Amino acid sequence: MRTFIAAAFVIVSLNAVFGGGLSLSAEYGVRDAAVRGYLLSNRQQIDVTLSSLGCDPAYLICVVYPELLRYSSFRDRFESAALKIAYVGVGRQGADFSIGPFQMKPSFAESVEEGIRTNDIPGFTNLLAFRSTDLAGKRRERVARLSSLGGELGYLAAFYQLARRLYPARVNATDREAALRFLCALYNAGIDRGSVLAEKFAARAHFPDGRGKPGLVYGDVAAAYWRETAGK
Repeated sequence: MRTFIAAAFVIVSLNAVFGGGLSLSAEYGVRDAAVRGYLLSNRQQIDVTLSSLGCDPAYLICVVYPELLRYSSFRDRFESAALKIAYVGVGRQGADFSIGPFQMKPSFAESVEEGIRTNDIPGFTNLLAFRSTDLAGKRRERVARLSSLGGELGYLAAFYQLARRLYPARVNATDREAALRFLCALYNAGIDRGSVLAEKFAARAHFPDGRGKPGLVYGDVAAAYWRETAGK
């Protein structure tokens, strides 16, 4: 019996690695379950917000599923506090941590804001409107947005609509999984850094730890979630 179980485990593992597809529950266990629970409990806000901004919620949330896997509320509190001091004071040169459930950086938000402004993307005037007139005040408001689900949903939708404008052939491709992988590459590389650099990011197998540590390809994790949920 033990031999049978061991053999079955090996077969499942080999299938996951060599073309059988990544099993998120097998790979991430309770983390995967926690993320799905979080998405379910916030489904109404996610669906209403993204739909109102011209996005397919079930599809677009796949881009940030990997970020939700590695999100830590404990670490997030410290990094948010650092941003409120260093980033608000001097900008991204002082600090540029990933915060919020979708792990967005202030530099990402700034790039999206600039992109929708220069490319005249409609529907996102709220992201360009700040109560403060000074730079420090605007940075403080930006950090507050990125610290909330609602704020990050707005930036996620704006990122998607900007990507559609800049790379229509890739983002609107009939192969939606290929388009998803490209969106993941842009999300990680930076939408303002071009498709060539994004493709280099797409091949890096360093998820979830990054910084050169071996792991999985971010796009593979997002695509697995797509296949398990919306892409059925």
